[in-house]
Amino acid sequence: MVKQIVSMAIFLPLLAMAQIHAGSYKQDIAEMIGPDEPVHSLQRIDTSIIATTPSHLLVFENNEWQSKATGGPWVIDEQDSAWPVLVAMDKKLVQFNRDGIKPVTSLELGSDEQVSALLATEATYVGTNKALYRFDDSGLVPVLKKKKVRDLLKTPDGRVYAATDHGLWILKDQKWLNLDGMGMAPGWHSNYLSLAYGGHPAGVILGSTEALGCIADNGTHWMHSKGNGLPFGAVNKIIPVEKELWIATPKGACNFSNGEWHYYAGKRYLPHDHVHDILPVSNNRVWVATEKGIAEIRRESMTLEEKAKRFEQRILERHNRYGLVANSRLTRAGDLSTNVMRPNDNDGLWTAIYLGAQCFRYAVTGEQDAKQNAIRAFEAMERLETITPISGFPARSYVRHDEDTDGRGEWHATADGEWKWKGDTSSDEIVGHMFAYPLFHDLVATGEMKQRARDLIDRIMTYIVDNEFLLVDLDGKPTRWGVWNPDSLNETPDWRYERGLNSLQILAFLTAAERITGHEKYRDAYHLLIEKYGYGENMRLQKMVHPYEINHSDDELAFLPYFTLLRYTQDHEWLPVFRESLIRSWRVNRPEKNPLWNAIASATLNHDCDMAGALETLQAIPMDLVDWRMENSHRWDLRHNPLSDRFGRAQAMQPVPIKERAVSKWNSNPYRLDDGGQGHGEDDGAYFLLPYWMARYYELIIEK
Repeated sequence: MVKQIVSMAIFLPLLAMAQIHAGSYKQDIAEMIGPDEPVHSLQRIDTSIIATTPSHLLVFENNEWQSKATGGPWVIDEQDSAWPVLVAMDKKLVQFNRDGIKPVTSLELGSDEQVSALLATEATYVGTNKALYRFDDSGLVPVLKKKKVRDLLKTPDGRVYAATDHGLWILKDQKWLNLDGMGMAPGWHSNYLSLAYGGHPAGVILGSTEALGCIADNGTHWMHSKGNGLPFGAVNKIIPVEKELWIATPKGACNFSNGEWHYYAGKRYLPHDHVHDILPVSNNRVWVATEKGIAEIRRESMTLEEKAKRFEQRILERHNRYGLVANSRLTRAGDLSTNVMRPNDNDGLWTAIYLGAQCFRYAVTGEQDAKQNAIRAFEAMERLETITPISGFPARSYVRHDEDTDGRGEWHATADGEWKWKGDTSSDEIVGHMFAYPLFHDLVATGEMKQRARDLIDRIMTYIVDNEFLLVDLDGKPTRWGVWNPDSLNETPDWRYERGLNSLQILAFLTAAERITGHEKYRDAYHLLIEKYGYGENMRLQKMVHPYEINHSDDELAFLPYFTLLRYTQDHEWLPVFRESLIRSWRVNRPEKNPLWNAIASATLNHDCDMAGALETLQAIPMDLVDWRMENSHRWDLRHNPLSDRFGRAQAMQPVPIKERAVSKWNSNPYRLDDGGQGHGEDDGAYFLLPYWMARYYELIIEK
């Protein structure tokens, strides 16, 4: 591994600690492939796939759909796997082959009776919304009356089952027996929706409105219910695939594998949440039939480094605006070709995240494109400061004079009239600048570029110190959030919440500035705040917890300065307090398995702070970073918190799995149940790159 040599006084040496060896893993990727209409069922026959819609019988062959018959509704014998296939169409039985349909017989059914299930064994069984029939030479013979038949199943050993709204029935010695009178749990309410055979251990799998259970052949029966892990129901379809299960519900598809449930819903994964059927088409690949077409969900083998390369490419293609990196907009929902880059309030912070990632990447790999990416991002951030008329005051963002700014924010024209820059710069921006510039200085910059980084840090911190620890805007007043002075933090009730956080920030800024520039004024300012104004003591309670409002955005504004402070500090008197503060903050956030928090804590505390959880999250971050709405408040497996978040929105008691919640950076609430937009934006993805390359640099994650 190529790693730039730096002073061990700057980068604290790692003690013996656990290292996570990461190989290839399975990454979920979704693709919309089917017709833009409801697809009610999918069936594989030889090398073809049959799909039924309200008006067509379709066949997928040679990578295209062909309509083979019109009409409907269609019900296919789901256990048939060879041509011809027995199909019920309206009130007829037909045989379906590649060339079309061949009538078998008409079904003498009542005017309000429709076929709902079909099974061809030694006898042919036809289930309807009124009864179960056996079809033979004499026609339809009712065998179960006044029953709504939902599904039929034949097991490999020849048992035949019927799932109905009046019990689970089995054919034994030519008689139909109701298992609900023979020991089935009352909780099933004699109401069954779906059947399948398989699983691990193998057995008959049952689905209902509130539960999924298995009558296992070896007696190790099991059940997942509304209160016992099942994400949602009703269980309208069950699809066993080797040692895992897929189920179709009215709101999403669920997968059970390796002892865990996974939930797929929202347009990240599906064209519509109402799932009718799921078909395994190959290893690690299923098709999901929904009310608006078919999605393919596949598990693609990749490494984190391969994932990082894809994220890098996304940024270069759609998120490089004058070197600044941030979200982009899509003028047509979900269509990446309609990408438009716009300014963002936190262009400085988000570009800093990317710059930090490229610094670590270059230190790990020595790749020249990483160095050039870092230089480009640094120069774009440097321009945030040089574009304003105030030395040391960076803008939030900048645009050309004729670019749209959405009419929001405080914009100022440059002296030449060619550009506009955005003021009212937040503490968020300074956190980003003072996190990224030291990294760039130490890991990437040489010669004149190193001096530029040093001078830029000096200008920003001189301006803040000279203005009594305030970030003063063009109007001569402090910006809304650029406040680190003692009178505000220690004396003003309005700043009570930020007291510990902003004390941490300014101590980190001053420590880095003193170490990089060598100017004693920063050391003097640091000691003034520590000794006279108690900023070190303020840090003990940096992380606010209940009953106070929980602001997850502040976590990012704390952990980045923690990293800067702890890797630069030589204050051995206060170092134990700084570490204590970080440990307390990390322990509160530990359930989130946040890879950036865990990597920062592990690297600076010289201790394994759940890097296994960090790896799990890095692997689970979705590839699709479009801002889709993701809803989870209806789920059964996520216990609701009786307290809403600071915006009054519902949240769970545990973090929502990252691949099942809306795309967000590390400044959002991971417990929020419903979030996201309508597909008109795409995240840049640098929030994945920074913790990944940081973990690689500190050898917390090892990839071969």
